Amino acid sequence: MTPPSRVPGADYKYSDPDTIVARQLSMLDWAQQAMRNEMQRAMQSKGVSVQLADIVRLEKLSNAIVKAIEALKRSSDLADELSARMTPEQLLEAALKKIEGQDIATVNYAIKRLRAHRERIAPIDGFDKIALGERSAAQTIAELSK
Repeated sequence: MTPPSRVPGADYKYSDPDTIVARQLSMLDWAQQAMRNEMQRAMQSKGVSVQLADIVRLEKLSNAIVKAIEALKRSSDLADELSARMTPEQLLEAALKKIEGQDIATVNYAIKRLRAHRERIAPIDGFDKIALGERSAAQTIAELSK
């Protein structure tokens, strides 16, 4: 689970509805866990059973979760419809924006996958590594002079 961003407004930096709704679900998951922990502590320390106020809070949280899931489905359906009309270049641009809107671990994973794919389709020599930013020109020249 990805924690909400620590940079104000960063969660909404990219206008990708799927990412925004997925983050909403993540925050709801945190709220649900916090509520569960609070209810368990109350029951263990005071021997109190669940209160009516807890049920009302749980109902509101459940409704928020259902709405977020419905929004995710609508967003996904809309994305499928729009992507069917996009050119390959537009699809690539949309995918890049989607990746840019993710947390650092997801971005690193995407980079790792793309590098592995690049290596599979064509071996990467020293000049390609320079172009990909993996090696400096000086390192490649030093390797060639051996």
